[in-house]
Amino acid sequence: MARPRLAACAATLAALMLLVAATPSAAQGRVADEAVSRQLLQLGGLLTSTVGTVTTVLAPVTNTTNTTGLLAPITGTLTNTSSSLTNVTGALSNTTSALTNITGALSNTTSALTNVTGALSNTTSTLTNVTSALSNTSSILAPITDALSNTTSTLTNVTATPAAP
Repeated sequence: MARPRLAACAATLAALMLLVAATPSAAQGRVADEAVSRQLLQLGGLLTSTVGTVTTVLAPVTNTTNTTGLLAPITGTLTNTSSSLTNVTGALSNTTSALTNITGALSNTTSALTNVTGALSNTTSTLTNVTSALSNTSSILAPITDALSNTTSTLTNVTATPAAP
């Protein structure tokens, strides 16, 4: 919409420049007319250049095919980024599952070690009881051993003493 207006404006200005250049002027005003004519020519050139620049700038914007072509790589990059993020999320989910399994295994190992510790504690108690029983047996056997020793001494004495005639 801006391009046709600028083009029309430039065309009008060019026509004015030709009109001014073709119009004869009096000798006293000829210098002023030439200065105005030069300024109009410069302005016309500037407007023509501006129209060309605006046309160049607007071409990619108004050309849907070009815009689509420019946006396609960006869309592709965003799609790839989305896929990458999905993969990262999946990997994190798998890592979480693996850590959950490791935590469960460690919990089971702790339970097993607790059971082993309990069994060792029970074994220690049993061994303490056996040691106490052996200690008590030793105490019980000591008097028997002493009695047997005394009996041996008595028998020795009896054997050593000759029988009366």
